[in-house]
Amino acid sequence: MASTPDPCPFLPKDHAITTIHGDGDLLLKVGTTRCSTKLHSSSSDQCDHLHDVAHTFRVCSQAMARASPVWKRMLFGGFAESKPPKEGVDWTVALPDDSPEAMLTVLGMVHARFDLIPRFEYGPPLQKVYDITIMTDKYDMTHIVRPWALAWLNTASGGMKNDFQSHLELLWVSWGTG
Repeated sequence: MASTPDPCPFLPKDHAITTIHGDGDLLLKVGTTRCSTKLHSSSSDQCDHLHDVAHTFRVCSQAMARASPVWKRMLFGGFAESKPPKEGVDWTVALPDDSPEAMLTVLGMVHARFDLIPRFEYGPPLQKVYDITIMTDKYDMTHIVRPWALAWLNTASGGMKNDFQSHLELLWVSWGTG
């Protein structure tokens, strides 16, 4: 019988709740808190790797449903993520496979919280735009990115690496945003 490894002593706690909508009725727990990339370190008393940290966002379920037919079905269609019948119970939906950083940008768009949408001095890195469009495609809400798509695409493509992966990401973003 295999033993489970001890949890990392350096593993951070999840972030506090970030309020996107003050009267929000839904908590989205995005990402997973876990050890990730190894770093090179010779000291055994220090963390020799990085961590991914889950983020929890307080949002308006109706805004999510208006922005996406997927969210509408998920939250109000009788699925496991639907609102719990008991009053006083937090309505939490776990999204462990999603990127907290991309989700924050998407939530800023959905809730008209433009202060949450990153302002990139020279445009966003292509990887960030790619992550955002992967998420908006997953939840059938690419239309919310369109006001930023052309500007982001023009500036992101200017500073991209000249490798196959970057070209695929640029192709995806171009196709996905129309």
